Amino acid sequence: MGIGLVSPDDKSIIHGPGYERSEGFYTRLADAAKGVKDRLGDRLISISIITGMHADRFVGAKPRSGDLGILGSLDPTAVDQAACDLVWGLKPDEARKLSLREKIDSGYLQLECLEGIGSGSRAYRLVRI
Repeated sequence: MGIGLVSPDDKSIIHGPGYERSEGFYTRLADAAKGVKDRLGDRLISISIITGMHADRFVGAKPRSGDLGILGSLDPTAVDQAACDLVWGLKPDEARKLSLREKIDSGYLQLECLEGIGSGSRAYRLVRI
């Protein structure tokens, strides 16, 4: 979300030199996403459609596959947390214990970054409709 609304020069700042999936990249990505959220405010709706999902297993995770559903929220952090929880099946204390590489690969690092800078909430309530 954060990269889509910035100029090419700003995109290079977010990606940094020689794009690599590092802690620094996800910190910059969270900062950019917070900027978009702050700018758009209540005009932002986040929707995640989870279909055809297949995730590689790692220690402690119980990934689900297939069509998991459609998630929506006014809070992009909450909808991303719900998506990670649906896919990986980890409890919060299990997710906190993941290695840095596992947090990067599973999406939990970006959620920690977003929470750390006050961009939304990781709390959510699923409502089946």
